Order: sequence, then structure tokens, then C-alpha cells
Amino acid sequence: MAYLADSNISVWDAGTGKATVVSRTEQGARMRGVVEPRISGNGRCVSFAGQLETERVHAQAWRKELSTGELVRLSRDTKGNDAAEQVTKTAISASGARVAFVTAARLTTDDNDSFPDIYVKDIAEGTLVRVAQGSPTHLVLSGDGSTVAWSVSGGSTALYVQRVEGGETCGSARKTAGARALDAEACGRPRRAA
Repeated sequence: MAYLADSNISVWDAGTGKATVVSRTEQGARMRGVVEPRISGNGRCVSFAGQLETERVHAQAWRKELSTGELVRLSRDTKGNDAAEQVTKTAISASGARVAFVTAARLTTDDNDSFPDIYVKDIAEGTLVRVAQGSPTHLVLSGDGSTVAWSVSGGSTALYVQRVEGGETCGSARKTAGARALDAEACGRPRRAA
């Protein structure tokens, strides 16, 4: 279980009964402003947003490999520059191979505005995909990392589901009085539950 306590992100190991702080570099440098801890389904990786104490940049998206201690910064543009706006949300696939995050920074060439966007980073491939524009209240990445779901709250709550590759919108639904919920069991062919 990954959790936020005392301005640190820690992981609780039920087998050993010990907690380990993960919001630090391999050299021990601390982070500040850490939020959104998410642990992969296999328990090997944690994603979160935070800022290194030694840097003067906005909160970035990070992935920590628990077995090696490797900490990878994910929120960089195609030229290797750090995100110029803060990262506010993260989500991680079951294997930890992909991490989704939200920032208003322009990280890909297809982003030509200053609105928040949802990005997905493939760690092994080194690719970064801008999935959609939005400032979600909740963000979820499917177990295999192929699909992103997010909700946006306002006067009503809206749910969106979209594939990472190809940008295929799988469905959306709004929750208002008497509205039916979206059943996004089969992305691409959403069905509405009765």
C-alpha cells in the first residue's frame, strides 16, 4: 500500500510489517509537495507527483521501482525539458510499465494550448502520448495501460474512457439525477447499465 504521511510517500509491506519512504532519490534527496501516490498492481512500482528539494521546478511526475530504488522523472517534453507547469494527478498500470499524469505543460508537439492535458508515459519505449485535454478529479489507467478513464466534476459528474493509442473514445457518461451509469467493460463498445 502506498500512502502519504508526514510530507513523504511511503509503502507499507504487509509481509515484513515495515514502511519505507519512497519519495526520495537513490542518493537520499528528499521531495516536497508530494501528492497522488499510486502503487502498481504487482506492488513493484509507485507513481506520484512531487518536487525535488534541490530543484526550482514545478511538481513533476515520478515512478519509483521499489526493488532497485530507481526513480524516473516522467514529465519531460520531447526535448528532455522538465514540465513547466505542475503535475496534479498520476495513475499507474498493473505492471508499472505505463504511468498517466495530468499537467498544463506543453510536453508534446500536438499540444498547442495552456489547458491541462492527460499524458501517458511508456517507460520501456520512452514514448509520451497526449491522450486528451482535461483536468480530472479522478484518473485511472487500465491494468494493461491501454486505456485511461477519468472523471470531471462540476454541476454534474462526467466520466470519460479513452484508448491511449489512436485516441479512440470508448465512451462517456454524465451522472445527474436519474441518469444511467456507463458500463465501459468493453472499451470501444460501451454499454449503458439499466
